[in-house]
Formats: sequence, structure tokens, C-alpha cells
Amino acid sequence: MERCCPSARPSLMKPHAAVLVALVLLTGCAPGESSAACAGPSAVVSPGTAAVADDLLVTGSGFGDGPCNDTGQVGWRERWQARKEPKALQDLPVTLEQDGRTWQLGQVDAAEDTYDLRLTVRVPEGVQPGRARIRVGPASPVRVALVDR
Repeated sequence: MERCCPSARPSLMKPHAAVLVALVLLTGCAPGESSAACAGPSAVVSPGTAAVADDLLVTGSGFGDGPCNDTGQVGWRERWQARKEPKALQDLPVTLEQDGRTWQLGQVDAAEDTYDLRLTVRVPEGVQPGRARIRVGPASPVRVALVDR
């Protein structure tokens, strides 16, 4: 009876398997550990267009100072880096920036269990129609369009 794969020789397979195992271990991809990059805090503002005195809903996620846990599994690297009790960020400033000016819109605390946040802010007097940015603590600013009423 003829074998299905005559070119696959067991004696040649063992060295290849050893090389593969060595590569996996050298790259740090052991089972149960995260290899994804951690995303920083992010915010969303809605609606994306508003006028003076309009309300904007600011929501966000990832506002914590704990270990990187974007895959749901915390490996030894994350536990070593954390070495302290993770906590939600508190008293985060929420600002509107336009043409070199900054308006303080409020402060918000992230939820202890999820690191999420939610706050309604009002577009202040003195802003001009055009582009502006809403910033929440350490998150990247979110662009909004300001219009005349």
C-alpha cells in the first residue's frame, strides 16, 4: 500500500517542530498571555456638530491606570508592570479648544469597574463657528464642528 505523502519523512519533521516551538517561545507568545498592544483611553462626542448653548454627550473608555488588559487575560508581564491595585482615573478635566483658546467644560470620574465615563457638557459662549476639539484628560482630542444657530 502506498503512503499518501511520500515526501513527508518523520525523521525530517522533528527538527522542524523543534524550531517552531523555539520561535514561539522566543517571541513571548506563551499560552494565556496577551500579545496585543494596549489601547489608551479614548473619547467620543455626540453630536459632532453643535452651536453655542447646545449640549454635547461625552463618553469614553479605557480611563484607568491598571495593567494592560485589552484581551481579557492578564499575563505575567502585565502583572509585573502593575504591581499595584488598578483604579479608575478621577477628576479628569473636559475642555474645548479652539484657535489657541481653552474653555473648561467640566470634570468627570471614570467608573471604578469599567473605566468608562459619561458626561453632558454645554457649548460655551465665545466660541466661533468652525472647527474645535474636545479633550478629556489624557485621551486624544475629538474634533467637533461648531455652527451658527
